[in-house]
Amino acid sequence: MADQAHPVGFSKLFFQEVRKMKKKTTIALLLLCIASLSLVAAFPESSYLIRLTVRNNTQQNVYVKMEAPSTFYYLTIKPARTSTFTIKPKVYKTTLWGCGTKQTIRQLSVKTNYRIIFPICNARPRASEGNVLRVRYPTVK
Repeated sequence: MADQAHPVGFSKLFFQEVRKMKKKTTIALLLLCIASLSLVAAFPESSYLIRLTVRNNTQQNVYVKMEAPSTFYYLTIKPARTSTFTIKPKVYKTTLWGCGTKQTIRQLSVKTNYRIIFPICNARPRASEGNVLRVRYPTVK
């Protein structure tokens, strides 16, 4: 069979339809991008959580109170235990109780995974490093 000849206007109409489909596809992709950005904006960066690990090397309970606007944690850690908590990354006013002492830190910035270590009572103080806070007790004379 011989090929059927198409009218001259067929290819012109075909390419017009292709252009219309490209426009529809582009508009659909644009709307999808806008919807995705709206969804990302609905969840602020502070919606993720971080890990706070508290190690209690004492022979008694120790306590950690962390306060920030719209966030509050009061933690109890049993003797000779390590406890892990999930908290929001923020700047906290933190109060620590251990070995009969109380220590307040006005601005403890907890932005990534963080550790607090309560050493043995009356232990010689060691320096804190990076994301580790070593509780220091007053020296006993």
